[in-house]
Amino acid sequence: MSAYLDTSISTLGFEIAGNSAKRAGMTLSISEGVYLEGRNEIRLSPHSEIQLNGGTLKSIRWVDIFNNATLNGSGRVDSTLYNKGNLDITKGDRGKAGKIVISGDYHQDESGNLTVDLGHDTPLVVGGIANLDGLVGLEIPKGTSLKKGRRMTLVKAASIVGNFSNANGIVKSGDQKFRIHYGATMVELEKLN
Repeated sequence: MSAYLDTSISTLGFEIAGNSAKRAGMTLSISEGVYLEGRNEIRLSPHSEIQLNGGTLKSIRWVDIFNNATLNGSGRVDSTLYNKGNLDITKGDRGKAGKIVISGDYHQDESGNLTVDLGHDTPLVVGGIANLDGLVGLEIPKGTSLKKGRRMTLVKAASIVGNFSNANGIVKSGDQKFRIHYGATMVELEKLN
């Protein structure tokens, strides 16, 4: 089931959930320039998806992505974001690569996944601390040929804490391999082959 938000709304709290017993999903698409505010919390429960199509999620406290839930697209999260599910920054507005800007902190749990499209420089920008764990994955636009040794910024934050748990610090996309490099305020990928 799908729903579209084309007018900004404010609520005390907001939860989107699919039917776990039937594995039926629920998707909410938020239009460009539109915001969804859950003052206390916004929760993406299992089998749910929010698509940011230039829209914004707002919360005084936080936004939670649970296991088997996905936040994707391009837009803003004006809050702290907890990711135990999937943050998929591969589908942006009108076919462009995605980018998500988080005004607060970003906490990726060991079960969390971050997937990015290398078609955009710095797909994840975090205003606070980026606390990293779990996996990072890549999608490379068709026809894109990256030179060996090229570095691209994956995450930029006020502070980077922790590491992704990819084996040997390597990310693979098809036959292409990338090494993850960590700095005090950014995470970069270096093309290996």
